[in-house]
Amino acid sequence: MAMKKNLLLFFFLYLFVIPTHAQQKPKPKLVVGIVVDQMRTEYLYRFYDQFGKNGFKRLMRDGFNCRNVHFNYIPTYTGPGHASIWSGTTPAYHGIVGNDWYDRSTKKIINCVSDSTEQVVGIKLNNKGVSARKLLSTNLADELKLATNQHAVVLAISLKDRAAVLPAGHMANAAYWFNVDSGSFVSSTFFMKNLPDWALNFNKDNKKYLQNPWKQALPGASYVGSENLKPDFNYPIDNFAKVYSSIYGNTIVTDFAIEALQKERLGTGTNTDLLAISFSSPDAVGHQYGPLSRETNDLYLRLDQDLARILDALDLAVGAGNYLLFLTGDHGVAEVPQFLTDHGVPAGYLNTAGLKADAIAFLNKKLGEGKWIELEINEQYYLNRVLIEEKGLKLEDIQDLLADFLRKQKGVFQVYTATQMMEQNYTQILSSKLQSGFLYKRSGDVLYTMEPGWIEQMSAGSTHGSGYAYDTQVPLLWFGNGIPKGESYELYEITDIVPTIALKLGIKLPNATTGKGIGVLLNP
Repeated sequence: MAMKKNLLLFFFLYLFVIPTHAQQKPKPKLVVGIVVDQMRTEYLYRFYDQFGKNGFKRLMRDGFNCRNVHFNYIPTYTGPGHASIWSGTTPAYHGIVGNDWYDRSTKKIINCVSDSTEQVVGIKLNNKGVSARKLLSTNLADELKLATNQHAVVLAISLKDRAAVLPAGHMANAAYWFNVDSGSFVSSTFFMKNLPDWALNFNKDNKKYLQNPWKQALPGASYVGSENLKPDFNYPIDNFAKVYSSIYGNTIVTDFAIEALQKERLGTGTNTDLLAISFSSPDAVGHQYGPLSRETNDLYLRLDQDLARILDALDLAVGAGNYLLFLTGDHGVAEVPQFLTDHGVPAGYLNTAGLKADAIAFLNKKLGEGKWIELEINEQYYLNRVLIEEKGLKLEDIQDLLADFLRKQKGVFQVYTATQMMEQNYTQILSSKLQSGFLYKRSGDVLYTMEPGWIEQMSAGSTHGSGYAYDTQVPLLWFGNGIPKGESYELYEITDIVPTIALKLGIKLPNATTGKGIGVLLNP
C-alpha cells in the first residue's frame, strides 16, 4: 500500500511540478536595445550582399526579423522616436511631441531634454544641462529599475543627448552623449555627479578618431542604388563635428559602448541589466547626402562591422544566449525630391518660411494687423491665443480660418485644427497618426501634412518627419535569449517593442503603454 502511495505521489509530482519548472525559462542577464538613427527597412536588403557574416546578417540569420514595422504617429523625429520605442506609447501620452516645440508660457522654443536646473558632467558648459523630466511616462528602463529595487544597472549611449537621455529614462545609472566641441562623452547631473574613471580615460584618447579621412571602402561601381555620380570621395576628418557626420561617429559610439559593457560589468549580476545604444551618424549622413547616396551606402557597410564587434563583445562579456537584443530605427527618410522629379515622380519642396509669411499676410487682411501667429514649428502653427481673446474672437474660428487658407496651398495635403484633434476620433491613416502625436499643452493650433514626396525646402540632402511609409517603416531585428529563428510580414507598430520585452521579463509595463506584445516572440 505504501509503495502505491509513493508511486501515486511521484506521478502527481511528474505531472505538475516537473513541467512547471521546465516551463520557467531563464531571463536574459542583459537587454540590449540598438537604435539606428534614420535607418529605413529596405537598407537591410539593398546592402545585404555587401554585409559581412557577423553583423546584420547574423541578426537576420539567427534571430527573428519583423519585416513590416511602422511608427504610428506624426512627427517622425529622433526625440519622439526614442521616447516611443522605449516607453511603448506615442507622443500623445509620453509628451515628447518633437525634438523641440513652442512653450506658450515662456514664449520660447524648448528642447525635449533641456533642463536649466541641471549641469553637464565631464566638461564646463553652463546652462546646458539635460534631463528626462519632459518625458511624462515611465519607460522600460524605469520599470526595470522599479522591478529590481534599483539594483539593475541601466546605461544609455549615443552621440545625441536626446537619443541617450530618453531611453535612459528617469532613474538610470547613466546616460552618455558626445560633445563635438570637446570631443568627449559627457553626462548630466540628473544622472551622476562625476564621470566614472573609465569614461574619463576613454575621453583622453579621442583624438585618434581624427587621424584618418573617410575614404569609400569600395570602387564606385560597386555601390547600389546611388544617385551620387561624382568621383570617389575622400573627406578629411579634422574636427569632431566631422567625426559625428561620418563613419567614425558609429565607431566611437561602438568603442565607448564596449568599454562601458566591460568596465560596468553589465549582465554579470543577479538582475537583468539594460544597455541602450543609439547610432546618430546615419542621420547626419542621410540628411547631408540623401538615402540613395554613395555615402549612405558606405556608412552602412562600416556600421555592419561595428555591429559585429558589439555582438562579439556581448558574447565574450555576457555569453551567447544570455542577452536579449533588438535593433530598430527611430524613423526613416524621404528620397531627395529633386532626384524624384528628375525621374518623373511627383515630389517637391515646400518653402515653409514663405508659407508662414503668406499665412501672416492672410490673417492680417482678414482680422486686421496683429501678431496672430506666434510660431510655426514641426509643421504646426501656434496662434496668439492672448491676442485672440483680447479681440473677443473665438480660438476655434481663427483655427478654421487659417486651416482653410493652408489647404489651398501647393504642396500642402491635409490640415487639421487642435479643436478637431481634441474632439474627433480619427481612423484614417495620416489623421490618426497626427492625433497620436498630438498633446494639447505642447502641440500647435493648426497642423498640416505635405503631399507624398514633399519636404521642406533645403539646399541639399533630405529629411524626415511625415507619416508616409518612407518615414515610418523601420527594421526590427530580435536576437538572443528566448528569441526563435524566423521572420514575419505581419504589421507591427514601434510601440510593440517594449511590451514584448516587459512581458518576457515578467515586469510591469510602462505606465502609459499603448502597444501590444508580439505573440510569435512570446510563444515561440
